[in-house]
Amino acid sequence: MRLSAKTRALASVAALSFAAAAAGKARRHRAASSSAPTPSSAPTASSTGDDSAPAPSGAPPAEPAPGEPSAAPSASTPTPSPAPGEEPAPSEGASPTGEASERAGATSEPSGAARPSPGSPPARPPEVKRPAASEAEEEEAVPPARDTLGGHFDLGANAALLVPFGNLTGGAPQSRTMGLGPSFGADVGYGVSRTVMLGAYFDIGFPSAEGSARGHGLTTIAAGPLIRYHLVQGMSFDPWVSGGLGFRHTSEGSASFTGVDWCRLALGGDWYPSSNFGFGPFVALSLGTFFGQSPGSIGAKGLNAHFLLGGRIVFDGPGR
Repeated sequence: MRLSAKTRALASVAALSFAAAAAGKARRHRAASSSAPTPSSAPTASSTGDDSAPAPSGAPPAEPAPGEPSAAPSASTPTPSPAPGEEPAPSEGASPTGEASERAGATSEPSGAARPSPGSPPARPPEVKRPAASEAEEEEAVPPARDTLGGHFDLGANAALLVPFGNLTGGAPQSRTMGLGPSFGADVGYGVSRTVMLGAYFDIGFPSAEGSARGHGLTTIAAGPLIRYHLVQGMSFDPWVSGGLGFRHTSEGSASFTGVDWCRLALGGDWYPSSNFGFGPFVALSLGTFFGQSPGSIGAKGLNAHFLLGGRIVFDGPGR
């Protein structure tokens, strides 16, 4: 009995000494692990120097054989408290993967440069640029005005004040024998496009007799082709400008003069209160030269001119 009591006392002292040494070694191992960049795995039984496998949970601790030291302290053995001045070691239950996940989460946060500033306006969605419409599409978008001229016949009549000036022949002004007088005329045209008409005109004027021609009847007749350009379409008022040339014959008593109006310009406009009928003002100026005289002949040629200021009526078929 005495030998057994001494053996048990020695075994208890040895077990306490072994437990204190194992605890100090574990603290030093944990301190080295916390100073390393990557936490190491939890210490195993082999790192403590104990080659024996841990006993399964819930199994009673094995009794040491008589004369043998105890293998390891039991679970009920209290863990010695750290000495004063030493930092408490981290809990053995904390997993090193938790620290790695926290570091990964810290690195995954966006930097300050990537974050939008509080005062910056919200980003606008990208604008989709549409291709520019072609000229053909633009023309189709606005339909053209109805054609009120192409294929139409116009028949007009005018009355105006005739103002002759210039020379009958070289050195013989018309104003010596001719004065103001009435003039009447007519024209006909056919629309060859939306804006252009081709036609002919006829004018007859009765200037007053002046000077040596008093008591004689005076007449001047002009006729020729013309081309007329209409400025607008689809409106009640139809402005136009025309140009032409023609033949002129002027009689002064028993004498007559024959020549050419090599330029006849006219400007006017017609207002249509109905689709077939219109009227409006016009002015015209003819410039020409007489080449023949009867009886006799012309020695020196001169430039004659005839100015008309009046009104015009027109009939349009088939109607605007």
